[in-house]
Amino acid sequence: MQHQNFYHQYTSIQEEEIRVLNEALRNRTDKEFHWYADFPYVIAELSTCDSHVDAKVMAVKYPITPSSGILIIPDEDNEIT
Repeated sequence: MQHQNFYHQYTSIQEEEIRVLNEALRNRTDKEFHWYADFPYVIAELSTCDSHVDAKVMAVKYPITPSSGILIIPDEDNEIT
């Protein structure tokens, strides 16, 4: 039986995603990006320890870390569809 460190794999993938986002935002003059009138948010699949969660992302700001830099609409503020 081969031991696999799934937590390490998860954190490696998450660190790579954060690195790519930070690289893109670092080159912007204001170091942030907001979605406005035509697209007030985007649906993003955010990683959690157990799975993925779909969230409405309104803005991102450099530097992004695993616990900050992504502004989402809380569930209680989501539109009823």
